[in-house]
Amino acid sequence: MTVLLSLVVKNQALKGLQKWIEKWVDPLKNADRVVFDDALCVAAELAAKNGQNEAAEQVCKLWASTLIKIDNCPFSFPSLTSNRYLARLFLKGILAEPLGLTKEACQQYLKSLKSAVDARMKLGRRLVYGKWTWEKLLTMAGKQAIKTEPDRFTKEQRKAKWIGGDKAPDEAIKAAETRLQLQTGLPTDYVEFLRVSNGFSAQSSTAPPLLSVENIGWLKDKVDAQIMEAFKEYPDDVPRVLDSSLLISEQTEADMVLLVPPGKSGDTWQCWFFAGWIPGEMRYPSFRHYFEDAFGQLKDQNV
Repeated sequence: MTVLLSLVVKNQALKGLQKWIEKWVDPLKNADRVVFDDALCVAAELAAKNGQNEAAEQVCKLWASTLIKIDNCPFSFPSLTSNRYLARLFLKGILAEPLGLTKEACQQYLKSLKSAVDARMKLGRRLVYGKWTWEKLLTMAGKQAIKTEPDRFTKEQRKAKWIGGDKAPDEAIKAAETRLQLQTGLPTDYVEFLRVSNGFSAQSSTAPPLLSVENIGWLKDKVDAQIMEAFKEYPDDVPRVLDSSLLISEQTEADMVLLVPPGKSGDTWQCWFFAGWIPGEMRYPSFRHYFEDAFGQLKDQNV
């Protein structure tokens, strides 16, 4: 009886989602794109899980067509492929035609990917905007963020085309290093950033605001004890590293940016990024690498 009731509820939910999708599929510009994208993902998963493969395939193809046609459409492919019921359909090639994935195209993609991986293995992770000063990088990041989502910023920020803060005086940086008992000081690239902007507004909805140097602190002192307890369930060296990492961003839900001291995960300071929409942590060789990556993702949205 419980199983039957569960199937009824799932079918009702699927029908409701399908009606909503049908309502918005034509006048799509009037719909919330993030909500529409999420609705497609959930509908596809429900259909596949209920054995309605034909319906799941139709929804997935609609998702693929919106991904191509709509600017700034959320890229939710990981959400779809992580579902074991949908994965079986994708392996059959149901999205090959709408995404233009011919055998020749796939071979070319693999060739390009192999070339990029070989270069990365040989040269290591490199900074794309390494020749830019921090002032130029922050200025360009602010302009791009305002251009992408102007409503997220104040009238003053839009007018100034700047979403950072004032320069952090050396006295404030030294005071933070003393407060945190950092014998070797904060990482050089992070200090250079602070000397241009003492904190930084969120570049996008996936990049949390960076704190002023006066407000950074050890993660274990800044977050709820239950969250730190949850970190102990993470694999590898994560629990040990997080116990002695600096939180340099606001913690918005599960999103946060950390500085990991030398000796905890390597010979130099690393920057780790956590978010509710990615599994585990994203590790960067430095804070500059993290910031450039966040800026790069913002630019990609406007390609």
